[in-house]
Amino acid sequence: MNIKSTIIPIFGAATLALATIAGAGERGHGNWFQKLDADSNGTISQAEINAAGNAHFDKLDADGNGTLSKQEFNARKVNMLNKADTDANGEISADEWKTAKEKMRAHHGANK
Repeated sequence: MNIKSTIIPIFGAATLALATIAGAGERGHGNWFQKLDADSNGTISQAEINAAGNAHFDKLDADGNGTLSKQEFNARKVNMLNKADTDANGEISADEWKTAKEKMRAHHGANK
């Protein structure tokens, strides 16, 4: 079993969980349900969840070799932390955390 066959279902399940938490399309992330329902038939199939997981995996797989290194996996987290660290001191203060959360909510439409 390779990492991609293990990680894809995890990303798919995480994507579905996020959609549920975000209100399954009622708010947040520009309507998750519609994004996951690729064929617009009003249901989300396992294939559609897997496709979303594949797309997410492919974004993380920077060198396109079909595997995720620790560096590739952690790069996204580091990038997010760097964006939140507005004073560039290498730490995230409570105020920076709050501001970052507000920006993410605004960006993803959670307040609509």
